[in-house]
Amino acid sequence: MEPGNSFRPTLNRRWLLGGGLAAAMASHTRATASSRSLDPSPDGDLGLIFRKLAYAMDERIGFWWLKGRRFALVDTRLIPLWDMHIGAAFQTRTLSEGQFEASFLQTSFYTDLASGQLLRTFENPLTHRTVDIAYPPAVASRLTFDAEGRTDPPTGFLATLAREARIGPAWVQGDDVWVEGNILLSGQGTPAARPIRVNDLTTYFGSARDVLDPDMPMPLSGQMFSDINIWPPWLEMGDQKGDYFSRCYGRKVAAFDAMPAVWRQSMLQAFPRVAADFGKALRP
Repeated sequence: MEPGNSFRPTLNRRWLLGGGLAAAMASHTRATASSRSLDPSPDGDLGLIFRKLAYAMDERIGFWWLKGRRFALVDTRLIPLWDMHIGAAFQTRTLSEGQFEASFLQTSFYTDLASGQLLRTFENPLTHRTVDIAYPPAVASRLTFDAEGRTDPPTGFLATLAREARIGPAWVQGDDVWVEGNILLSGQGTPAARPIRVNDLTTYFGSARDVLDPDMPMPLSGQMFSDINIWPPWLEMGDQKGDYFSRCYGRKVAAFDAMPAVWRQSMLQAFPRVAADFGKALRP
């Protein structure tokens, strides 16, 4: 609480009943939290850093947007394919000490590099074939985490793959804090097929003060994302050598209206029921 010109050094009943005491206690809590250093070690604040930067400590609905570009990576040469507009909604709840669940819904839209128009088909510059773009449905999934990373068991096809989904390391420099949250998958689909490799590399960043502040359950933060994967089947690459690479950047925001216009308008056109009620969509 910052005193104005009418501040009086003595407490009075009106000040107490009006919430002055609560504000002073909250201010003291923030000062106490900010007076200690954020410990990025696994035995320290690593789990807290990840949850507050990537998600939230309470059950409010939050959003992420990512803007990026998809490339074909062939013999270390990057070949631009399309622009990526990724958006996600999430809602978390605490399961037990050190564990939480996140309901997560993500959609992606691809636009032409020159015109900026939404792509429904794509003329592949490597195979010279035109393919239909496979946009996945807007369906929520449940993810579970502990202080070390994702704990939800993979199902279906993913259950056959080796998986590493861990949190960290984290790094603090002044008031800036970064934390990694990577997912690595590997395996063999069929003996004749190319080995499956999925490398999703995410770094979240934000304010150390915000992470320590108990009055900020969902601090705004940023994200850098890259992936290096094998070709998706719908791209019909055949025996084409190379990898599927992206580079993205984005922000966590508190409302649908704060999302970039391209993703917001695409959601309203493609998934109007979801866009009208993200709370309902996140609780299937």
